[in-house]
Amino acid sequence: MAESSGKISQVHVRVPTEFKKALKIFCVREGTTEQAWLSELIENELRKKAPDLWSDKLPPTRRIGR
Repeated sequence: MAESSGKISQVHVRVPTEFKKALKIFCVREGTTEQAWLSELIENELRKKAPDLWSDKLPPTRRIGR
């Protein structure tokens, strides 16, 4: 994979209102943001399921209070 150039892209996902509410409450309890938690979750899954597509040179997801 090419080295990270510092550019950031977005992924948009539509979810039901109840899912969003539960996610928000969960992230508050965990002391993180929804974006940081989801990014880490996706990164970990991608690393496991498609290691050939993932670069360990990319910066880790930022977490609040950790």
